[in-house]
Amino acid sequence: MKILTQAEQWPFRTSVAKDITLYRGYGLDFREPGLEKLKAITHPHFDNVPGESLGEAYARSQRDEKEGNYTDPQLGPIILDYLSKSSPRKGYQLGSHWTTDPSVARDWATGRGRTPVVVKATIPTSTKKDTFNPGWKYEKEWPMTPGTPVTVQEVHLHDPRSATWSNVLQQSSPRLAGR
Repeated sequence: MKILTQAEQWPFRTSVAKDITLYRGYGLDFREPGLEKLKAITHPHFDNVPGESLGEAYARSQRDEKEGNYTDPQLGPIILDYLSKSSPRKGYQLGSHWTTDPSVARDWATGRGRTPVVVKATIPTSTKKDTFNPGWKYEKEWPMTPGTPVTVQEVHLHDPRSATWSNVLQQSSPRLAGR
């Protein structure tokens, strides 16, 4: 009986292909239509009050600091629904520019001067050839074609009070990427 070398064994080996994990960062602006539910949970006293003094506005912002909730499990589906359905930008799904590096997505999300969100999604390895074209190397970008199915695994919301990120999605959610 002949013992096969590693090179000879390769065609006969079976392996389970893992999904590709991708990340995308967003900066959410609570003033945009469609974010009222999110704002009610994270910033319950966000809205300006007509005739309010600076001292009253400061006191209201302090109540937000104490009462705002950045870990509520309702937030994940609210954010995903907004990003894929309720965005004021027509046809905007989860976006076409993704990265394989979570720190790139976090940097992009936090550099917008808004409430940062990072979405972690997976796609089957078999879709790579059909839907991906490598982009800029330093961003580790993987542009997605419109309508590419993704499975969102996590939605991380940044809490400015503690400078921490919390996953606010309790179960995975099938969505579409691209514009």
